[in-house]
Amino acid sequence: MWIRGSNAMVLLALVIISACRIERTPRASGDDPVSVAREEIELTVRNYQESLIAGDTRRAAAVFTPDAHLYLPDTPVITGRGDIDRAFAERFDSERVLDLKMEFEGTDVGVGVAHQFGVMRQLVRDMHGNEREIDGRIAIRWIRAADSEWRINRLLINYAPTDSAVVADSISAMSR
Repeated sequence: MWIRGSNAMVLLALVIISACRIERTPRASGDDPVSVAREEIELTVRNYQESLIAGDTRRAAAVFTPDAHLYLPDTPVITGRGDIDRAFAERFDSERVLDLKMEFEGTDVGVGVAHQFGVMRQLVRDMHGNEREIDGRIAIRWIRAADSEWRINRLLINYAPTDSAVVADSISAMSR
């Protein structure tokens, strides 16, 4: 008798459990979080490029974390958003960025951190009206800040001659 009663209890428990609907809490969007992060970073890169072309040093520096490091060729490391803003302002006193293209090999996204490696080409005009192109390789370490925005924590720029095989191939692909 006990066996029949326990079978009935098991059957009753299964019926009750199967009648319960367990729903997962939907995300704000059905998109993959890594894809969303890549799109957010892409948008931030575009905003950064636009701010440099516009000569808006504050907006360009706002893309960086407060303790960010900017590594430029033949320059001591520039640390902190305020110093990065000042470095941009000093540069813009002598030349303007007319165009800036950055092409990345991809964006590696982890929890709260992302990395990009790629090439860049800048067209700049000095205060005498002379224009020149600057080609190079770039590496960026992104951090998701407390405000949930992606910010640059480390930016490394190495200028490279146009005849550098890696840069030349990447730059020609950007032009297509």
